Amino acid sequence: MAYDLSDVVTVKQLQKSSQKAFSKAAALEEAINNKLTSVYKIKGSLAFASLTSALLVKANEGNVYNITDAFTTTADFIEGAGKKHTAGSNVVIVETTPAVYTASSDTSVNAEKTYYVNQDNVYSIVTPAGNEDPSDEGWYEITTPAAYKFDVHAGDLSNVQVLAAPSAANNIALLDINGQVIDSTIAIASDAEVDEMLAEIYGE
Repeated sequence: MAYDLSDVVTVKQLQKSSQKAFSKAAALEEAINNKLTSVYKIKGSLAFASLTSALLVKANEGNVYNITDAFTTTADFIEGAGKKHTAGSNVVIVETTPAVYTASSDTSVNAEKTYYVNQDNVYSIVTPAGNEDPSDEGWYEITTPAAYKFDVHAGDLSNVQVLAAPSAANNIALLDINGQVIDSTIAIASDAEVDEMLAEIYGE
C-alpha cells in the first residue's frame, strides 16, 4: 500500500487539534524522528538509470530517492509505464502486495524450506531443529512473497523537519498546529507527567 505524505504530517503535528504540551524535548524529538524514519528513509539523489528493479526488496521499503534527471516510468511503478516526470521528482519504494503465508502441511522438517511462526501477525523465521512437526508447532510457509514497486511522490519531502526544541531545559513546550514550539516557558512537568503524555501519543 502506498504511503501518503499526510500520514507523516499527521505524526509531525502531534495531535494538533489539542495543542498538547510536552517537556523532555530531546526525548520527544528523538521519538518523533524515529517515527518519521520508520516511514521514510531519505537516501539522497539518484540517476533514473540506477533506479532498477533490484532495489524492489523488503529491506528497501520506505527508501526515498530524489531523481536527478527527467524520466518515464516503467512497469516497476505503481502508476504503470509511460508516465513522464521532471528531474527532482521523489520516488519511494512501497509494498504493493503483502506476503501470503499458509500453515505448513509438512509432517517432518524439510531442511530445504524456510518456516515462519506467527506472533501477533508478524511472521518470524524459524530455524528447524530435531524432529519437530511444523504442522503441530504452528509453523507457516510463505506462499506468495511481498511485491514492491516505485511510487512517484507528488509531495515535497523537504517539509519533514526536525521538531524545534524548547530553549529552556525541563520546561513544557506548547506546539502550534504545525508542530512548532510557540512557548517554552509555560510550566515545569514532573517525570511522571511527561511519561504519561508520551505514552498517550505513542501507546507505550
